[in-house]
Amino acid sequence: MNGTKPNTNLLNETMAHIESIGKTIDDVDFIAEGFDHDKGRILPIPGREPTVGNWSEFAAQAILIDYYNGYGTAAIHHSLVIVYTDKTWSSRGEYDGAEWWKWNQIPERPPEGGPLAVRIMNSDFVWETVT
Repeated sequence: MNGTKPNTNLLNETMAHIESIGKTIDDVDFIAEGFDHDKGRILPIPGREPTVGNWSEFAAQAILIDYYNGYGTAAIHHSLVIVYTDKTWSSRGEYDGAEWWKWNQIPERPPEGGPLAVRIMNSDFVWETVT
């Protein structure tokens, strides 16, 4: 390597991600930007005009985007989401500037267990159950 940072193409990265989760572009329902997806729901970000498109619209833009996905500054906005026809979705993950796609599913209800116990950290930094 000549000391330059390797670039990632957003379309290639996205297609590899979609394949890695066992889906194809035919499974894409829509792609949106300007939404908050960290709460298990996809909600418009207050004060922003969200944008929504289909796979072809996304691909036409993503093929033009080469970026460094390693540590540093995030290049792709975290509010970009891909929603699939089965209502799962992929969102952007980021840590210290390194970024990637992550697949999200609504969790299934676990089998019945004991009564719900919410745990909090006490002043001694020990987890305890709220009673």
